[in-house]
Amino acid sequence: MNETATKLWYKTLEIILKLPGAKVEREKFLRKEFLKSGCSEEQIESVISSTPVKAGISEFLIEDISRSCIRSHQLKATMTSTITGLPGGFLGIGTIPADLIQFYWHIIVLIQKLAYLHGWPDIMENKEEIDQDILARFTLFIGVMMGMNSAKKGLGIMTQIYTKNTLSTVRRFLNSSIAKIIEKIALRLGIKLGRERISKTIGVIIPVVGGTISGITTFNAIGSMGENLRSHLSRLPFAKSSYPD
Repeated sequence: MNETATKLWYKTLEIILKLPGAKVEREKFLRKEFLKSGCSEEQIESVISSTPVKAGISEFLIEDISRSCIRSHQLKATMTSTITGLPGGFLGIGTIPADLIQFYWHIIVLIQKLAYLHGWPDIMENKEEIDQDILARFTLFIGVMMGMNSAKKGLGIMTQIYTKNTLSTVRRFLNSSIAKIIEKIALRLGIKLGRERISKTIGVIIPVVGGTISGITTFNAIGSMGENLRSHLSRLPFAKSSYPD
């Protein structure tokens, strides 16, 4: 059962990461957000080449943009979730209901936005293929969003070695000491996903009530998960001006 739950998690995550729009272009996103905030072109170039905080962006502005991103995904996901919670709503993929697919799609996109606002390099490494290293990174991020202490520890350790020039080191690291942490998180998320899949299938049997509850649950979940990640990322070394290039 454990192996099945872990496989379910990784397979679902891989499917979602391959969906249109799941990858956030770091440079494009940062340029758009800080241009809207009135930053100069010179400052924006510095944000892209280093990190927002090193470019002189205030922590207050980073927090404000981060919370704006969270609110945006709350609203967008809630509207879709309410529709997919109704009979005749969007179709799922395989055995995964549509609202679970769209929920985790929004989570995946939000992770990248919050990470880039807090100084992380390209999480996807501009790869065309989704490999195990990428799945492992997103698993850690989602674990943090779920409030898992082991995920917070794992992400903190990864930050210490995860720089633009040491991705190969990260891969070796993921295959060693942190691998067990990630597998435990993947197992827990897989079990949770399996339970959600069952409850969502039952929920759509009750038409309007099912859609309404689905929307409210999605709004609250994305809000709390987004804030969990934002708060944790703001305390990690990448979000500090003292972090070395």
